[in-house]
Amino acid sequence: MNPLPPLAIPTEPIGPGRFSITWFHSSVCARHGRPAVTQFDWTIDRSELNSMSRWLMQPSTLFTRQGRTDWDLQHPSIAANWPLCDVCSRRRTLIICAAIALGLAGLFTLTAATMLNQGTTPVLLFVGALMLFIAAGVTTAESGIGKITHTTPSKDLDAVVVLNPHPAFYAQARAMINLPEVDERS
Repeated sequence: MNPLPPLAIPTEPIGPGRFSITWFHSSVCARHGRPAVTQFDWTIDRSELNSMSRWLMQPSTLFTRQGRTDWDLQHPSIAANWPLCDVCSRRRTLIICAAIALGLAGLFTLTAATMLNQGTTPVLLFVGALMLFIAAGVTTAESGIGKITHTTPSKDLDAVVVLNPHPAFYAQARAMINLPEVDERS
């Protein structure tokens, strides 16, 4: 079976720098075609900055209307409710738990390295802690919902593109978008 072409789900503007596909409700997972067990509230941010970055970089942007508008224009995003099946939901939970475990192991290893002060053991523990922190960062990057669902925003944020969608999701999404049917035999 040939993979289906990427599917673009159009967004609608809801404010300056803000777009939405909350109108799109699928009952099946985009990746597996299984029944969705949850609708994940997701902010797709093209700049790869999350809301925590907003607090760390420019906390004043949250307190004034102009600050929020300026932030939204500099960091546009798409609001989405995305269907996740039990497999995708479990995978995301496991990856997040693994990232937390690696981060805590790194923290404990770093603590042990600071307590010891003789020989090469503290240096080895410090290097081990550094490696655990790097592994936690990589694992966190892989836990992103876009990686799990194979979705990405288009360059101008006018659509959410689903790469290699499941045929059941593809058919349902095309019907919701009112696109003509595609002959899958070709």
